[in-house]
Amino acid sequence: MLRMARTLLFLLSGIHTALAIPLGGGDGFDGGEEDEGEEGGGTSNYESGVGANAGEGGSGGGSDKGAGIVLVWIVLGTLGFFMLCTLIWWTCRCAARRAEKKRERNVARPVVAVVQDRNATKRPQEEPSARFGKKGDAFPEDCRRGKKFCKENPLVGSMQNSIVDSSKTFWCAPTGFEQMINFSGDTAKTIVRSEVNTPICTIHTTLPLAKNGSQPVEYSVRIMQLPPGSIIAVGLGCLPYPVQFRMPGWHRESAAVHSDDGSKFYADSYGGKSYTDPFIAGDMIRLSFSGENGVLAYYKNDVCLGAAFTGIFSHDYPVYGMIGVLGAVELEISYADAEDSFMTCSGEELEQAE
Repeated sequence: MLRMARTLLFLLSGIHTALAIPLGGGDGFDGGEEDEGEEGGGTSNYESGVGANAGEGGSGGGSDKGAGIVLVWIVLGTLGFFMLCTLIWWTCRCAARRAEKKRERNVARPVVAVVQDRNATKRPQEEPSARFGKKGDAFPEDCRRGKKFCKENPLVGSMQNSIVDSSKTFWCAPTGFEQMINFSGDTAKTIVRSEVNTPICTIHTTLPLAKNGSQPVEYSVRIMQLPPGSIIAVGLGCLPYPVQFRMPGWHRESAAVHSDDGSKFYADSYGGKSYTDPFIAGDMIRLSFSGENGVLAYYKNDVCLGAAFTGIFSHDYPVYGMIGVLGAVELEISYADAEDSFMTCSGEELEQAE
């Protein structure tokens, strides 16, 4: 406000200076000419001079008075205009502030209510196993390579009229991993040991385990050693599969539960879904798959975890046992006998999986 007042005074001073000089000099000269004609008529130099002087004196005084009146009106008009503009500006500003406060009062309550409602119904946040694995074990470049592998290598084989006999099924390592992963025992019970520097890979059965039918496919994995940083993934899948650099569950027609975060994966390269607690050394993980309805269920230390997936592997392609490995692990793999089935879950526990 003070700056605006100073600016206004500066403008008024300039207006006064600009108006005072032309009005005083110009009007006196013009008045002299008029009085000269009226008094002397132009017949006598003496009389003309007297008339001119008299005209200059009288007309000059009248012009100064008129200029002062004009200047006063200009100043008053300017001040009035300035005050009117200030009043309009202040009124608009107050109205805008009132409208803004009213809008804030009207909008704030619904927003708070929505936030509270969302928080009330928000599901618990899952552990950040997300896209590249809890331990950063899933690399984006490997994911792209795996998808390219599946695209270039279609599924083969058929399970129609085939007979699954686990007593004839061995476990094998991917090509190039024979020195890092060792197998001992027989088909009924296989001991798997991997070296510390073993990268992500998938071991699998040499023959299919699953077929469409009422008889479930079952095998168990006892975790004898699983040091920090090492991971396993227990599941099933179809071949060909990128077993040299990917875990089961990450690509087409494969399913598994991963030990690092207990998440379940079915053809899911982006973090999986929560299923159980992480696996530790000493745990017994049992898998049961029914080809009749495509239900894959797991048991941890003889406790049913419920159905991980339903309606999977509904095709006729062979389904193999698959276990993903990273780092140094020691596992004991065994199959269930027909008389000692692992199927102990009730019907309610095998409800539709999420």
